[in-house]
Amino acid sequence: MNDIEVSVSKDTASAAVAQLALSVVSQTLRRRVGGATMRMVQQHLSNLSPNKMGWPSQGFYKKAADGTSFQITPDGFVIHVDNEEAPGAMKHQYNGGQEGRTTISMKDKLMTIPARQEFYGSAAGQFANLKFGMFKSGTKFLYVGTGGADRINCQTGKSSANQKGIGARAAMTIAFWLKESVEQDAKPKVLPKPDVFSQFIGQELKTAMRGNITGLK
Repeated sequence: MNDIEVSVSKDTASAAVAQLALSVVSQTLRRRVGGATMRMVQQHLSNLSPNKMGWPSQGFYKKAADGTSFQITPDGFVIHVDNEEAPGAMKHQYNGGQEGRTTISMKDKLMTIPARQEFYGSAAGQFANLKFGMFKSGTKFLYVGTGGADRINCQTGKSSANQKGIGARAAMTIAFWLKESVEQDAKPKVLPKPDVFSQFIGQELKTAMRGNITGLK
């Protein structure tokens, strides 16, 4: 599966949670606590910083929050986290590949990494008048040609007026870096820490039990 799975059961929870859940976890209780935990994860994702550059958010984590769901199991529940517009991207961010780091590449293509805020969240093919360049060091890039970089209308194939910030005055500036691959470290902070899950679930179980819902089937 492409999403992140967070399994919570009497076998994997903390000792305090396991003691409460060992014999009284009814389907109703699991649904209640699972739903509350799902909303806690959604709130956590919504509060994450948009990107390390501080550029305007493209809503990646918000979409991951929207794609978060839960499923009850015979002895607990599972939280599923994924961004439906980028399947597997959240799992990739969380795990970071082997040893907490992975290499990302595209077969027979160079990856385009935005060098300016105006190009963030867009593909290089969405702009006209981008030119190829390379430094003596071998670093490759796409730069804005004379007259600016017009955005291409994907439906008509024609270029529209210059996007704000990348008009004629932006000529010769670097728009995208071209790389054969990039290294990505694991980002375990995209999800709450295990002890946060345990504390939250323990409190939810205690609250639910005080409400006498554990006798419900």
